[in-house]
Amino acid sequence: MIRKAKENRPRLLLITGNQELRSCLVTLLTGYGYYVDYEESRREGIRKYMTHKHTIVVMDVPTLPRIPGRVTSVFSYFKRLPIILVAAYADERLKLEPYYRSGVIFDRIYLPVDIGQLQHVLTRVVKHNKLLRTNEFLSSLALLVCITTPLWIGAFVSLLK
Repeated sequence: MIRKAKENRPRLLLITGNQELRSCLVTLLTGYGYYVDYEESRREGIRKYMTHKHTIVVMDVPTLPRIPGRVTSVFSYFKRLPIILVAAYADERLKLEPYYRSGVIFDRIYLPVDIGQLQHVLTRVVKHNKLLRTNEFLSSLALLVCITTPLWIGAFVSLLK
């Protein structure tokens, strides 16, 4: 489902075939101020990501590819990888270990949904995203300074002559 997102509202993509989980997370995440798009399959979710470039992608365990590196390769065509969260039950923890080791997953949302833990994860995601954007800005600024410094020095030297 696609709706028009309001400005300054983080856009999140939820990929799960579990209708009960989808309904619960859409309600909670929308209540926290996120604009939530959702799809039932990984393939449709990737298509939606290609269109909207969501900052955060939430997947459940059945929608994860079997090979952790595939998650990264799917999103690697884009400028920045999304922050990936996985909704998982406690008994699915071992299935997630390869994804954690490869750095694919940012964090996990415990199922059944624990509202306090969900708020904690979302707070971490928002802070992480702000740090990423600040780092990108400062890196661009440093590059600009490095490129323009010789021009300024040249202009200053010509003024002294």
